[in-house]
Amino acid sequence: MKILHGVRSGGVVLASVALVVTLPGTANASSTVKLSHSGSTRAEASFAAAGEVFTLWDRAADGKSVQVTYTSVVKSSWLINSKGKGEKTTRNLELPEGSRVTYSVSYGNASNGSIPNPIAWTQTKVDEA
Repeated sequence: MKILHGVRSGGVVLASVALVVTLPGTANASSTVKLSHSGSTRAEASFAAAGEVFTLWDRAADGKSVQVTYTSVVKSSWLINSKGKGEKTTRNLELPEGSRVTYSVSYGNASNGSIPNPIAWTQTKVDEA
């Protein structure tokens, strides 16, 4: 598994990313990304290759939503969490084994089921080999 990461908002680095990866190339490979803004963790997303499951947590009581946007060879979509601090949302992607998944985590005001203008976001590419 290859993991590439970076964080930007309006071209300026302003969020920090913590990335945890298990042994590459195993069926249980996974990654976790934490999105921080203004000194506080706002969102946390994990992707588990075993089962192709995303889990998205809202980590701040600030009235904002968190979202993971993903792209694979099969589909592109997003998962939003507007439930509030400490709550999680999950989605099973049901992808073919070995599929490449690229995803980003964003934080901001939700509108019509997505976050059109995020305050901050991350870019993370998970390459399933």
